[in-house]
Amino acid sequence: MPAPRSPRRPLAALGFAGFGGLAACAPPPEAPLLVLISLDTLRGDHLGRRDPGGHSLSPGLDARVAQGLRFTQAFAQANESLFSHRALFLGQGAEAAGPLRYDAPPLPDDAPTLAAALAQAGWRTEAVVAGGHLGPSFGLDAGFQHYWSTADFGSFQATVPLALDRLNTLAAEDRPALLFVHGYDMHTPYAKPGPFFGLQRPGAGARIGALLDDPLLYERIWQNSYYPDFRPSQAVRPDGVPVLPVEVYAALQAHAEAPGARAEQLRAAELDAIRGQYEGALLYADAQLAPLWAALEAPPWAGRVTVVLFADHGEDLGEHGTFNHRHVLADSTLHVPLALWGPGLPIAEIDAPVGLDGLRGALLARYGVPDPAPEGRSAPLPLDGSAPAPAAVPSASMRGELSLRDAAGRLSAPRAALAGPPPALPPAGAIYEDSLGQTLPWPPPAARWAALQALAAAQPGGADGG
Repeated sequence: MPAPRSPRRPLAALGFAGFGGLAACAPPPEAPLLVLISLDTLRGDHLGRRDPGGHSLSPGLDARVAQGLRFTQAFAQANESLFSHRALFLGQGAEAAGPLRYDAPPLPDDAPTLAAALAQAGWRTEAVVAGGHLGPSFGLDAGFQHYWSTADFGSFQATVPLALDRLNTLAAEDRPALLFVHGYDMHTPYAKPGPFFGLQRPGAGARIGALLDDPLLYERIWQNSYYPDFRPSQAVRPDGVPVLPVEVYAALQAHAEAPGARAEQLRAAELDAIRGQYEGALLYADAQLAPLWAALEAPPWAGRVTVVLFADHGEDLGEHGTFNHRHVLADSTLHVPLALWGPGLPIAEIDAPVGLDGLRGALLARYGVPDPAPEGRSAPLPLDGSAPAPAAVPSASMRGELSLRDAAGRLSAPRAALAGPPPALPPAGAIYEDSLGQTLPWPPPAARWAALQALAAAQPGGADGG
């Protein structure tokens, strides 16, 4: 059975006093519905992608994204699910709400999240998430009147039926509502059942099937070699929630560089087959979302729904030697899809770099909801099709790296390396790439290095340096 909203935050504890236009009078006859859909771990360059046969990997999503506003250069504030969602809901940088640690205190009951701001204005706020790092013990349920959490790291196959049930409940109420729906379909392990598994590339050979059966495959690949003897440990939080420690890739690197480490070089066809499983997972997610579209596009919701589609982070698919998202702050792990469609939204593509942290302010402004805590929030994204003001998008990781992404490219470096001028050689964990992901000559220009130093100064010691 799915877990309901966290018992530590009973409905009466919300105690919100209504204010603003929506709370001061009865809602309009057809009150709006705002649906946030988080496709955990979906890379920004894979929405609309086609397989080798020319078929879309996300036909249902493609058809809807084409009818709305798409930010083609959207970037997450962190490469971990918990901290990226936290930044989005709070409208702040990744470290503004506290250190990037899974054993850090959860968000407090009165955190001024998007859901809390809407609830205070009289909205009904509901969430259906796939557990894991979005489980209620981490505090992301702040402001949600009901927060349903399914089995950890599950699929839309589990969360969409619950979301349909919540829609039936919301249909009986004539009030504005927020529904947040989440699934881990593209998260490791990528392999999905039936025909979705069959998207692996031809010619990969028999060995890849055995490798895909290894539940720790993705924590045993380093520099595109497989290390079968590596045993990643699993940390446990004080409340008993298991987490993969931030040091896992440092440990994997040390294991790989140790004399005598047994390594199996992965052939190009085998690496491509793993990427094919990731693509199959996207097609699987697209299929699982179909019942949700059917419900939202039929009475009583047709014409009153705004959908916000996004991912919390991407996934490195071998570009930097790993198949995961927490090892590097690069476009592969931070470039995410972001699209909105609904009444009054333009059909347009915005190519300027933007952060997910601008969504909170943009959505509150769209519905005329006052911000109960405007101080320290990121600038709202423009939802009228106009280009945002040029700015570098900041991101941070649990490993202690900081990153800035602008139209020219990305610079990432460990916090510890930012005390002085850029070193003669790139420090471990540094990324300096152009807007196409191509490595640029080191060192970076002084102005870009200084901007990263300024980010470190503004957020001193927020992350767990690992």
